[in-house]
Amino acid sequence: MGEQPRVGFSHGYLDMDFLINDLGIPTVCYGPGALALAHRDDERVKVCQLLSAARVYVLTALALAE
Repeated sequence: MGEQPRVGFSHGYLDMDFLINDLGIPTVCYGPGALALAHRDDERVKVCQLLSAARVYVLTALALAE
């Protein structure tokens, strides 16, 4: 998608905690927008970011379905 992946940290709770720690399922959290704007009254995402994320979701699903 033209950007290098980044490893980050979330201060919030993610369902992936249960998947990784209780079930041992490797998990990735991915989504569009700035994390600083997530779960706020003025949460927003740029349309181009939304479209890029949708493309990643589709390409990932197709790759896993092979």
